Amino acid sequence: KVALPIHIFGFIHDFSFAGDYLVYWIHPLGIKNPIPFLMGKSTFNDCVRYQPRWGMQAIIVRADTLAEVKRVKLDPCIIVHTANAWQEGDQLILDVIRYEHFKVNDWLSNVLSDHIDFDDDVLSGGQLYRYRLGLTSNLYSAEKIKNTLAAEFPQWDLRFSGQKNRYSYHVSTQDRKYGGSVYFNSFQKIDHQDRKVTTKTLPEGEFLSEVIF
Repeated sequence: KVALPIHIFGFIHDFSFAGDYLVYWIHPLGIKNPIPFLMGKSTFNDCVRYQPRWGMQAIIVRADTLAEVKRVKLDPCIIVHTANAWQEGDQLILDVIRYEHFKVNDWLSNVLSDHIDFDDDVLSGGQLYRYRLGLTSNLYSAEKIKNTLAAEFPQWDLRFSGQKNRYSYHVSTQDRKYGGSVYFNSFQKIDHQDRKVTTKTLPEGEFLSEVIF
């Protein structure tokens, strides 16, 4: 067993598999006071808070031994689901779904509602980002993948897990000027080589959950 101490009582949902390495995203999303939840007086959902002032870091460990390699300080955001990741030379390339706020918690509680405002926060939602983290250098960058819709539940050909992959797939959010629920009402295929995005929007009243490759 290996212990990786973290600085907060965090809600850590996913991690990235990059071949010889694993990356744990310790975002500032967690519970400041767990007592109401542990006593059954509040739901877990009610106790979770996003606090950017807590700071954020990525912990890189060896996949075979879980030995810690390094910790990288990151700009605060929320990363719940990760896409594929791989190693190129001295750096790790990691695709993730990134949120700048925690309003997604309210959206998911009202996913079938016809009364969600079509504001920028809803339609910007989770965005696909590509991170680059140096293994021995101080390299750190985060770039939004261009021309993509707000997305969730990333998927790819799992035969390429831990290796560079050309295509990824996501459920997404497409604006509807005529109303109706917008959350997860479309899906997109991203060609990372040709930088092409193909989108399919579902008829009104239909929506998607996690995709399976």
